Amino acid sequence: MARRVTRVKMANDGTVSSANKEKPVTQSLSNSPPSTGRAGSKKAAASKASNTAPRSKTLARKSTEKKKDADTSTKATKRKREVAPKQEDSKDMAAPALKKPKAKQPSTKKESTHKSEDAHDPLPAASIIDAPDNSPPTKQSRKKKTNPYGLTPGISPYPNWPHPTAQECEEVNSLLSSLHGTIKPPETIPNASRTVAGCGEVPCVLDALIRTYLSAATAGRNSNRSFQGLLEEFKEQKTGMGKGSVNWDEVRKSDVSRCFEAIKSGGLAVVKSRNIKRILDMVHEENVEARRTEASEKSGTKEEEEEEKEEGPPLTLDHLHSLPTDVAFAHLLRYPGVGVKTASCVTMFCLRRPSFAVDTHVFRLAKWLGWVPPHATRDTTFMHCEVRVPEEL
Repeated sequence: MARRVTRVKMANDGTVSSANKEKPVTQSLSNSPPSTGRAGSKKAAASKASNTAPRSKTLARKSTEKKKDADTSTKATKRKREVAPKQEDSKDMAAPALKKPKAKQPSTKKESTHKSEDAHDPLPAASIIDAPDNSPPTKQSRKKKTNPYGLTPGISPYPNWPHPTAQECEEVNSLLSSLHGTIKPPETIPNASRTVAGCGEVPCVLDALIRTYLSAATAGRNSNRSFQGLLEEFKEQKTGMGKGSVNWDEVRKSDVSRCFEAIKSGGLAVVKSRNIKRILDMVHEENVEARRTEASEKSGTKEEEEEEKEEGPPLTLDHLHSLPTDVAFAHLLRYPGVGVKTASCVTMFCLRRPSFAVDTHVFRLAKWLGWVPPHATRDTTFMHCEVRVPEEL
């Protein structure tokens, strides 16, 4: 009975919403505070109004703030539109005042005439040398390194290292002679071998260089196979200092693939075949240039010139015999793939000059004997021993 009475009273008051009517009676009774009659409904309405009041205030504040922001942005845009034409007008007004440098025109003309006169006169040599070249380097303008290995002929990289002494070198030489016998350099260089690549002990300098390069970074049997493959693939040299060896001019004229197939059994054929072709091309260019300079110095008859054109310039490096040791050594290092050890072997065995060639085994023994510091390299070991070891040994 009590539940029905409350329902009737709330219906008469008209304060219950449709959402509250759908809720169960138990929930409405438990959530709503006890109220009797119209007084209770007024209190509920007052509490709802008090809860919604702060929300409405915050919404009103936000709307007013948005309006203020919009007003300020519109005012700023209006100001910019008004200021822009004023600035342009001010520039237009000030433009005539900025055109005063007309009086300086005579001075600029004088400078231009002075420069044009200097342009016709040749510059002194000092100014040409000291003028910096800011242009980007091209393939033709790039200079090759004259000393790529940092060699210092006659100067040791370890001047304070006291080993090896002359006495220590004599002791090592006597020990090796007791095991292998005394070895003396031959009076004449033997003829080129057809089976052994060797390390430069042949009469032709170009032949010695490529033979020694074939023996680099590989065993002797591998380099021998490579050289024999070249002899089978290409013609044999019939005349000249390289008689009995490979005709290197035929190798130069052929394709790299043929050279690769000939030496592939010896290892490192990709790199070595490419470098051999480049060496031969460089030597050919040097020989052509040398012939041109000789022809310009002495004018020969037309018959001699025609014979030279038909035969072509010889492919040779034998002119290195007439150069000083340091100059010839540096010239050999210009060719691709040729290192300090290869150049030293050619200098010692072919050019017959004293040189301390350092390969892997010599380098290991030199460090073990204490002839060089522990941090030394193969190239610095060569430079140090080149100075310390007596030439007769």
